[in-house]
This record gives sequence, C-alpha cells and structure tokens, in this order.
Amino acid sequence: MDLSFLANNPQLAGIDASKLHFLSEFASKQTKATHSELLPLLFAASSTAKQKGITFSESEKEQIISLLRPTLSPSEQAKLDKMLALLKKQGF
Repeated sequence: MDLSFLANNPQLAGIDASKLHFLSEFASKQTKATHSELLPLLFAASSTAKQKGITFSESEKEQIISLLRPTLSPSEQAKLDKMLALLKKQGF
C-alpha cells in the first residue's frame, strides 16, 4: 500500500506527526498484502493503534481517505468503500 502522500503533505499539517508515522509504518509493512488480506490487517492496525493510545478523529480519517482515493483504481475505490462500511459497522 502506497501512503507516500502522507509525507510532508501540507493538507495533513493538522494531523499529529505520530499518527502519520503510525500510518506510514503500517503501509510499509503491507506492501505485499492482497486485497483479501487488507481488511484483517486494518482491524489489527486499529487494535494496535488503540493499544498505543492513537486515535483518529472523523475529520482526520476523512482527510486521509480523500487523499488516498484518487491514487486508487475504480475497483480499488469500490473495495475501499466496502472496507470503510465494514469498519464503521464494527465501530472503528
């Protein structure tokens, strides 16, 4: 998963650097993950973040997703929407 857009992006200046670092580390570990593996990995990352006391506000989530979406193909965007709906349903 390429989250290089997180680095030094002025649109994310309001998000704490430790949160962006957490996301970058997560992405660097998932470079070979298939889409079917991604949802369990996101759940695991969410749990890890909670254990570390890292939480993202709805505004922060929306900012990150709005920057990520254009980097995805239409089918990947559809999968992202499905994953986000599942995560929301699970309370993440």
